[in-house]
Amino acid sequence: MRTLSALALLSLGAMIGCAENPTAPVASPEAPAAQPVVFNAGGNPTVEIDVPGLHCEHCSATACELLKDVEGVVDVKADPETKKATIAVKDGEFDSEAARTVLEEQFGEATVVDGAKS
Repeated sequence: MRTLSALALLSLGAMIGCAENPTAPVASPEAPAAQPVVFNAGGNPTVEIDVPGLHCEHCSATACELLKDVEGVVDVKADPETKKATIAVKDGEFDSEAARTVLEEQFGEATVVDGAKS
């Protein structure tokens, strides 16, 4: 019986302690609101590549990191649901074959669907 009472008090103490965390950071009213990230805000031409190996958000993040190192890339987004990478590019400076090769080396298959378009 003593063990049950001690356990009940311990649980009650834990609940009371969790109700308010005095060390939790408090948002400042002056703090600016987070701005949503806008893909290709400059309106650059885009290239779309099918990447069947994009299975999750981690794969998408990896694809974005790899593509950012390809010459002529301005912005990148990758969607694991559609299994596509969309790349905003600098006209005349981007090689879609180089981007496709980088993705294929990592994910096994990649196909350029749409070339540069405005």
